[in-house]
Amino acid sequence: MQNNDPSPSPETPPVDPQNQSPGIADFPRLNVALFVALTMLSFSMYFVYWMFTRSQILNRQLGTAGISLGLMNLAVSAFFVYVGVYFYFQANPERGDLLMVTNIFALICQVLFLVWIFKIRNRLHLVMGVTRGHRYWCNALLTFLFNAFYVQYKINQMIDGETDQVVRRYTREL
Repeated sequence: MQNNDPSPSPETPPVDPQNQSPGIADFPRLNVALFVALTMLSFSMYFVYWMFTRSQILNRQLGTAGISLGLMNLAVSAFFVYVGVYFYFQANPERGDLLMVTNIFALICQVLFLVWIFKIRNRLHLVMGVTRGHRYWCNALLTFLFNAFYVQYKINQMIDGETDQVVRRYTREL
C-alpha cells in the first residue's frame, strides 16, 4: 500500500529550500592535466582565474563565512604588479635592483596564494561537511605541494562520488 501522507517522514529532516546549497554540484569539473596546461599556456593567468571563480562559488554558498574579497583582490593585485615588474625587468636587464623587487613580489604572491588556497580548501570542507579521514578531505601537505591542482583533483573526486551516489539511488528506486 502506498503512503499518501504529505508530512515528512521522521527519519528525514525537513529541508529548508532557502538554506539549501547545491554543494559540489555548483563546481565545474576540470581535467587536472588541462588545468596545468592552461596555466602554463596563459602564464598563470588561468590559475588566478581558477582561484577567483572557485572563491566566488564558495562565497555564494557560504555567505558571510566565505573567503574575504580583500584577500582575493590583494592576491590578484600583487600578482599583476609582480607580472608588470617581471616584464619590466626583462626589458631592462641592466637594472639589477629590479631583480630584488621582482623576487620580493614573487614571495608576496606565493604567500598570498598559499593562504588563499588553504582558505578555499577549508571552505570546501565546510560545504561538503567532511572531516579529517574522510575520502574527500584535502590533505594539507598535498595542498601545499600541488596547490590548486590538487584541490581541483579533490573537487573532481567529489563530483564523481556525488554522481555515483545519485546513480545508485536512482537504480535502487527502479
